[in-house]
Amino acid sequence: DKKWDTRDDEVVLDQQGCLYHPRVIGLQTSQPLVIKNSDPLLHNVHAMPKRGEFNMAMPTQDMKLEKKFKKPELGFEIKCDVHAWMKAWGYVVEHPFFATTGEDGSFEIADVPAGKYTIEFVHPTLGSQEAEVTVTDGEAEVSTTFKG
Repeated sequence: DKKWDTRDDEVVLDQQGCLYHPRVIGLQTSQPLVIKNSDPLLHNVHAMPKRGEFNMAMPTQDMKLEKKFKKPELGFEIKCDVHAWMKAWGYVVEHPFFATTGEDGSFEIADVPAGKYTIEFVHPTLGSQEAEVTVTDGEAEVSTTFKG
């Protein structure tokens, strides 16, 4: 039931090479999401959360759009209606304790208070898995493997 300060760093979703980079984004409610078009052609961003769906044309290179989500929303699709293969997934949570993995699958979640937690790993096509983790002295390690 604790309220957390909103992170002020921007999450960037870039349309580059007719793909979304990264393909999965995580952000906190009210944290700024900046969507860029790095390609010299028309894209559109069609985000489909249950609350606050939007569909915006981005016709020019270097165009930027900023959005904020006021409510949590897990696993909503973001697509380009111009290029059907362009898809990304968004996860919005109320707290600051989340991460998107790097290319090697590693991640770090900073400033987690000491305690025992259930961490959920979510993959847009392989589903989700949970693991128990205990944080002591600001340190903990946890891992999982998705079957797919």
